[in-house]
Amino acid sequence: MKKNTFILLTTFLLIITTVYATVNNPKPTITVTTDESSTVVSYSLTNSTGDELSIEPIYTSSDKKEFRFRPQQNLLDGDYSFTITLKDEFDNINQESIDFTIELGTLDIQIAQPKDGYTSTRTFDLIVQTDRAAYCKYDHYAFSFENMREFDQSGNVQHIKYSYTLDLPYKYNLKVKCQDSFKDEIVSKDFTFYFDDTPPTITEKKADPSIVVQYPPQTKLIVKTDEDTCLWPTSYRRYRYS
Repeated sequence: MKKNTFILLTTFLLIITTVYATVNNPKPTITVTTDESSTVVSYSLTNSTGDELSIEPIYTSSDKKEFRFRPQQNLLDGDYSFTITLKDEFDNINQESIDFTIELGTLDIQIAQPKDGYTSTRTFDLIVQTDRAAYCKYDHYAFSFENMREFDQSGNVQHIKYSYTLDLPYKYNLKVKCQDSFKDEIVSKDFTFYFDDTPPTITEKKADPSIVVQYPPQTKLIVKTDEDTCLWPTSYRRYRYS
């Protein structure tokens, strides 16, 4: 599960504690919650070498018990520390910190359409999905990224080639390469499409038992086809006998 937000709980009644978190979002939201109405005196974000980075407040609750902050730029892999100083209405001051690590991991590339790579039409909108913003290209051969074909839409998390057409029978290979917008690397992944526009043939159908004489009335329906079948209707008809 993607971790985009982490929470630092702070109170004027407890000693300072340090919370440690690992997130895979380059712009995580830091939420600070207090037990009473408070005013933010100062806040800062630093990296492992002590350099201060830009961070901005994005939300303050009406009762001034919750505050949210977000980095103004994408954070690279590494360790960071967020420090905040607050005071209550009696000018009691408390300072809290949270240390966290950014680990983006390798860009994940998936085919969103056609679902599972199976299609009964030769022409469709090809949709590739990434787990964060990237610029992607595709081709049928192992070309360099610069020489691959362009998607009609790319640059975010969804990459679309409209009216994509399969010109080979049945099995079709596709290579996708993406330039990660947050890391200086190109990630590659291979996919296989399966095209079949003929419906499966039912070779056997029966009920077991075929005659039901006991209550409750139930039987097992068995249907066999001449090929692997992954789609079936979910509706059914209920019958009543008198």
